[in-house]
Amino acid sequence: MIKCKSILLVVFTSMLLCANGYGEKTTTRGFKKLQGFKYSQPIIIAVVGSPITASTPSFTQGLASKFEISPALPQGFVFDTKTGVISGVPTVGSEKALSGFTVTAFNPVSNTSTLVEIVIQPLQKFLVVDHENSRFHILNLATQQVTVFDNFGLPTCSAFGNGRFAVATENDGIIFIDAVTNEVQQIIKVAEFLAADANLLFRDNHFFYADEEIGGLIIDSSGDENVIVAEIPFDEGILGSATFVEEFFAVPTFFPDGEFPSALALVNTTTGEIEDEIALEGGGTISVAVGNGIIAYTDDTFANISFIDIETQDFIDFFFFDRLPTQVLFGNNFFATVVPEEDGERSEVIFYYAVDRNISELVSFQLEGAVHLDFGNNRFLIANQTNGTVSVVEVGVNGDGLPFANIVSTIEVNSTPSNIVFGGNHFLVSHRFDDTAILIDAISGEKVANINNISVNFTNPLSSGQSCFSFDNNSSFCVVHDQRQAFIINGNTNGIERQFFVGGPPRQKLPANYLELRKKICRSLRKYKHSKDPKIKQKIEEYKKELARLRAIKNSQKVAVSPLPKSPQRFSKLSPKLAAFSDGKFFAIVANNVIVIDATTHKKLSTNFIFAPQTIIGTDEHVAIATTNGVSIRRSSDFNEVAFVNFANTPFDIVFGNNLLMAVSTNEVKIFDITGNVSKVFSEPAVIGAATLAFGDNHFAVHGLRTTLIDATTFDIVLTLDHGSSTPADTVTFGNGQFVTSHRNDDRVRLINIAQTKTVAEVLSEGEPVATTFGDNRFVSINNIANTLDLINATTKTKVAQVAVDVLPDFVLFGNNRFVVGCGNGNIDAVVTIVDSLRNKKMASVFAPFQTTGGYLSIAFNPSK
Repeated sequence: MIKCKSILLVVFTSMLLCANGYGEKTTTRGFKKLQGFKYSQPIIIAVVGSPITASTPSFTQGLASKFEISPALPQGFVFDTKTGVISGVPTVGSEKALSGFTVTAFNPVSNTSTLVEIVIQPLQKFLVVDHENSRFHILNLATQQVTVFDNFGLPTCSAFGNGRFAVATENDGIIFIDAVTNEVQQIIKVAEFLAADANLLFRDNHFFYADEEIGGLIIDSSGDENVIVAEIPFDEGILGSATFVEEFFAVPTFFPDGEFPSALALVNTTTGEIEDEIALEGGGTISVAVGNGIIAYTDDTFANISFIDIETQDFIDFFFFDRLPTQVLFGNNFFATVVPEEDGERSEVIFYYAVDRNISELVSFQLEGAVHLDFGNNRFLIANQTNGTVSVVEVGVNGDGLPFANIVSTIEVNSTPSNIVFGGNHFLVSHRFDDTAILIDAISGEKVANINNISVNFTNPLSSGQSCFSFDNNSSFCVVHDQRQAFIINGNTNGIERQFFVGGPPRQKLPANYLELRKKICRSLRKYKHSKDPKIKQKIEEYKKELARLRAIKNSQKVAVSPLPKSPQRFSKLSPKLAAFSDGKFFAIVANNVIVIDATTHKKLSTNFIFAPQTIIGTDEHVAIATTNGVSIRRSSDFNEVAFVNFANTPFDIVFGNNLLMAVSTNEVKIFDITGNVSKVFSEPAVIGAATLAFGDNHFAVHGLRTTLIDATTFDIVLTLDHGSSTPADTVTFGNGQFVTSHRNDDRVRLINIAQTKTVAEVLSEGEPVATTFGDNRFVSINNIANTLDLINATTKTKVAQVAVDVLPDFVLFGNNRFVVGCGNGNIDAVVTIVDSLRNKKMASVFAPFQTTGGYLSIAFNPSK
């Protein structure tokens, strides 16, 4: 037995314990061999602008004298090489950094390593305007701390963009606040007095301000300074909330003459030029909402809600009320409007289903003083001021293809809730007579915090942006369905924003005299407001009965659309890829056409017939389409072909990496560049016969009955995996220096280290794993029979969670801290399941709209930074 004395040493201010040796010598001058190395927070979920809780190392044996970390931490983080403590405040841009880090601890007798994972979320802040109390508030969602600004006069509206908040005030102009530091960045004094009914919007690095006093302003905020670059007079005035219509700012205004003069001016977001005006044919606008190619607006003179086709600028439908409707809002193919009672004690919230320019009044909820609503995580939240509650309404299409809107819960809040804003997977509910706001988890529907020092006395329906959130992107997902349609899911709210059909149902035509009857009602309402003549009132009721009769005729003539033949069940639908993102656009293959969609405005730019397109992928500036006997390479900007690479047979998969394209067809695999120059043709048996391709870490993967790894620079085959009797899934995925394959019949996921060219782990994934993806340092495997999603930490190589998804998941994609899973096949209703990648929880189920069975074929992601 080796004996040692107790020794007291001071190393970097740390006291070392007595080292008692038994058997093997593990000490030098009192140091013990390091064992059991771990961090207090092995997974750090950080938020830009918020200090992290320091993560400290510990050991079950021994004490370290120094620490190293690789790779370097993201900007704003601090690593103490003496103590190993990780601390700091993530800065803007750090959310794009790597997420897996290796920390190595040393002492004179040993060294050991452990793994730390860091996931950085963008800025998470609410701004809430309280006009009546002359203050506004900024809530940091990460820390739940509130900053109150009460030294400016009468704030009216707000917006967020390019790392800053903008707040308009009646007395002090437009105030710009650094959203990270909460410090005033700049004040633009544009007039002595700004109107209370004002609007602020942001897009394309420009803020847009509009009110009836000064007109409109375009403010360039691309740099540190905010500069007014255009002024728009709006001589006829402004009334109502502004919004976006495709690529334009849209402002309610008036024509200089006409019986029903209200209009919507479409303003260029950078130049400020009014490029078009859409006639609303009303007396004055209150609230405007846009979704699925439709404008909805409420009118303050004629008490109606009207719907207009953006493309044709024609009326689609309109509905009159006995009371004045206020707010209108769009979410997941539904419009919702608030119609208060005269006494304010009760109110009605009406939901309309909007699909392919057809409007159906679906359901009306009688609520206790509903005053305001917002949409997030595929549900509406409604503030009921009379009884101090909020109603949670889920909307969508059920398994029978029928639209629904259901109140799924009622949550007690404080007295007189008056304002709701969604952001960061939470709803913030502010109150009129209580300065404690309520924070509600949008996933669980539970109250999670009381937030002091926030109140909203009154929500102004004539103003946009009374509350806002620091959304740093307009991300979205483009989904291709096998019923001849593509649609866009909002990457922040998880709701459907727009649908596109090829060979879809015909649009409904309005019955004869339908629009003329609307004008008669409007004229009579105007006369009745002045005279209160009961005969006019009676005539209005007769007109409304006739309108109801014509609407019944219109609805009875809806064209029944039979579903297309159902798709056969497939294990995975990730190949072929039928949706791609490139140069700010989505490209979707639908019924032998490629639809080009602006990924920000959701405007269809063109429809291009391509003979037998099989699959499509995007690069930075090009798309590549596999078609009959070759690959067509086209510019994303104009869709013109720049090269065609011939194949003996039709290619069935393409992948892009290292500025090169790889395509595979039967017995043929080629690597070529954007100009069509072929660099390599493979004839090796290990490559021929592949089913799908992937790229990552400067390697191509050719995947089929075996998986072959190819160096993307030298084109050398560096690894071939023979799967033996197991049946591989149809995908292979790269991430964190590794790639994974999944195997259906033996329920496992294999992790292969690229540098070591060997399998380093096998993880159980039960229920026929069929597809994989990578995001937030996690590999994900979806299980087609078990209807589950397994999350595997790419650093520790262990399964960290399992999430139940909808029936028959087929493929999965990552984007904006979400795993988006396409579920269903030809015999099961199609559903998109959205899973929070940070909390490992199911967020929402988005059913295929418009009575469609069949399966989702492909999804593309638009990060839209």
